[in-house]
Amino acid sequence: MAAESDLQHGVTTYRVFMPSVTMYTWILRNFSGILPRVFALLRMHRYAMYMATAPSSRPSFPSGSLDLVLLSLIARQATHGYRLARLVEEVSDGRLAVEEGSLYPSLQRLKKRKLVEAEWQKQENGREVRIYSITPAGKVALREGVQEWTSVTGAIAKFLNTKLADKIEGSNRVRFA
Repeated sequence: MAAESDLQHGVTTYRVFMPSVTMYTWILRNFSGILPRVFALLRMHRYAMYMATAPSSRPSFPSGSLDLVLLSLIARQATHGYRLARLVEEVSDGRLAVEEGSLYPSLQRLKKRKLVEAEWQKQENGREVRIYSITPAGKVALREGVQEWTSVTGAIAKFLNTKLADKIEGSNRVRFA
């Protein structure tokens, strides 16, 4: 059982509860109504963490390509972040998706590098959204990025496409079986 003792501090006397049973038993006894809800919340949290780390059914963007994709979409039409995420899905026929955790940091990187500008505008529904538009420096970066991307993917395609690799003349290449 539990014992009570008196502590004197100055003029005031405090009654202190001192459990003589293990802390675990004391918690169970005093919080038994709350514990099932706490355990349910912990299970929900564990499930949410699992879903956050579960592999996506859609492929992710190769490193560095999201900025280029966003620049190309913004070059077509100035728009807000949510619409950009939907455009990525539409243009890729649902094969690619961009999450908010990747989208907005990428937009901030582009803004910091002065490749896009952002301004708040009021929509028809009354909500204010941040509209991103491409800058002249962004157009130059987009043009250079597309050239580099085309060059790199073309070089990689030579390794992956054996018919294309067979057409390469005078190369000392390894044949893949």
